[in-house]
Amino acid sequence: MLIEKVEFENICKEIPAFNDMVNAIIDRSFVASQKKAHSRRHQHPGKEKICEFHRAISRYSRRVLKTMIASYLVLHTETLSGSA
Repeated sequence: MLIEKVEFENICKEIPAFNDMVNAIIDRSFVASQKKAHSRRHQHPGKEKICEFHRAISRYSRRVLKTMIASYLVLHTETLSGSA
């Protein structure tokens, strides 16, 4: 569904619970992006990145393609094949 920005802002003003939900999603997204940036800055070895990723989203990680995980972790797919 697509709505204009002005209409979205009006919905947020009219429905406080919706606004709270939107802000919670934005907050979680920001925290996740900061964790990812921090991880990249500290350049963990590939195996450590993979283990950290599996711990963070263990119930979903087995369902995600290795190529997608590798891209997210900024690793080569071959690194995952040997470690995951």
